[in-house]
Amino acid sequence: MWKKWQPDLILMDMLMPVMDGYEATRRIKSRPNGEKVVIIALTANAFSDSKLATLKAGCVDYLAKPYRKQLLFEKISQHLGVRYRYRGKNNPLCHQKGSKFSLTPESLQLMPQNWISEVHQAAREMDEDRIGKLIQQIPVGNELLVESLTNLVDNFRLDLLLNLTKPHE
Repeated sequence: MWKKWQPDLILMDMLMPVMDGYEATRRIKSRPNGEKVVIIALTANAFSDSKLATLKAGCVDYLAKPYRKQLLFEKISQHLGVRYRYRGKNNPLCHQKGSKFSLTPESLQLMPQNWISEVHQAAREMDEDRIGKLIQQIPVGNELLVESLTNLVDNFRLDLLLNLTKPHE
């Protein structure tokens, strides 16, 4: 895959079947133009000797699983020099440094009432797939809302989602 795509960055799982990430990294780094690719190791092993082994294999950095999305974005920015621009900087739900986001029923009001009702019904039915599809409908620029709702689903907190979306009485 590396030969075919020639990516600028590879997130290398160090424990793979057939060929582990250490060997794959060494092979990529030994090929022409292989020294240019940034390889970040992903591993469930958080011990310092594991980190050292990934660096010796040719990885430029290391992330232990589970890792936070924000940390991954920071590593990509650090090694590729990219900067992220978020749409809707004036939107209070948009991520801004120093701001705190609190998930409340009011934070869902940017969505139509029928969407909120659908989320509520899906939460009642414990239909995580449907909730995920509904979350994908949230407009760009509301990343903290998307992340907060996704975290509720991922952590099996549909009870909190029910409370957030319950109809006003």
